[in-house]
Amino acid sequence: MIYGSQDTKRVFGQWLELHHSRRELWPQKLDDWYESRGGDAANGKGLTDEMLLEWMAEETGWPELKEDYFLRLYRRQKQWSRGKKEGRDNLLLAVAIAKVKLLTVGSGNERDRVDDIEVILNVLRGVFDPFA
Repeated sequence: MIYGSQDTKRVFGQWLELHHSRRELWPQKLDDWYESRGGDAANGKGLTDEMLLEWMAEETGWPELKEDYFLRLYRRQKQWSRGKKEGRDNLLLAVAIAKVKLLTVGSGNERDRVDDIEVILNVLRGVFDPFA
């Protein structure tokens, strides 16, 4: 495991949840992929966890990201934002998140896409605040 404390897990979960739920924070490639599948009209409830991992698998070329193991892992990591303690971090998932540039750092209009695994690892270690 990489993380340092329950607080760092909560921050990471909030970061992940924010970027999953707010379409304006999605990478353009994800937004385009989602639209090609019919967008909200076709999907009803928006981007599902399964859809996100399917897109990540396609973008990275790593089909294993579509396996149930990664789906459960991703869901648990998002639940960290609500103080859930279950779940672990996973280096492959963290590398995939960096590779597809899912997350950003900063706030407001001053956001930069994260493509460096070190940034994600530093958030998980509690030595970097992605919202600062």
